[in-house]
Amino acid sequence: SGTVKEYYGYTEIGENPTVSILSSGNTLPAPVEITCSELGEAVEGCLVKLPEVTVAQEQDQYGQWLVTDGNGLAQIDDGFFYLDEVDPPIVITVGETFPFIIGLCDYSYGEFGINPRTPADLGVTHTDNNIINPIQYVKNYPNPFNPTTTIAFNLAHNSFVTVEVFNLQGKRVKTLINGEKPAGENTVVWDGTNNNGKTVGSGIYLYKIKNGKYTSTKKMILMK
Repeated sequence: SGTVKEYYGYTEIGENPTVSILSSGNTLPAPVEITCSELGEAVEGCLVKLPEVTVAQEQDQYGQWLVTDGNGLAQIDDGFFYLDEVDPPIVITVGETFPFIIGLCDYSYGEFGINPRTPADLGVTHTDNNIINPIQYVKNYPNPFNPTTTIAFNLAHNSFVTVEVFNLQGKRVKTLINGEKPAGENTVVWDGTNNNGKTVGSGIYLYKIKNGKYTSTKKMILMK
């Protein structure tokens, strides 16, 4: 419960909301089997399954890739885990086939997508012990933001980290971190300026965190 308000074009529950957990550990229903063309508002927020799909487009800079079942295209996203953070890393190539893809359907930045929860949702066999998480989580808050946002990430061990901000044209806007960081949670603040100290305009930006061969890229929105 909380106060519903509009915030930079988004409807949200704010003003210190309270949460009551009614139950936990409940069995999930079986995924809804759909075709690529059926991915949309009717299954938003649902666990869905695409059987027998082929990769039509490799991962882009946002971690998104496309598959087809002959009835259209469906976007697969990395909302729960990153393909390069499992051992061995999962590499997506055009023409590759998957017996199925299971995931949660969401709507983000004008597109519907499916977010697999684990490699098993891609029909790929991995054990929990094989999952490598040198960057255990990445987030920024608030998002959207004005004028500053905090980027937080958790490292499994002491390591050299680079945190950079890019615009949608792929041009580096600012380097926030380029050096050794300790294990545990680390944070850095971006104040909406570039490397020359000049304020940048409103829009969607990407922040990329690199730790060895592992990279995580996420979106953030600067709204003025």
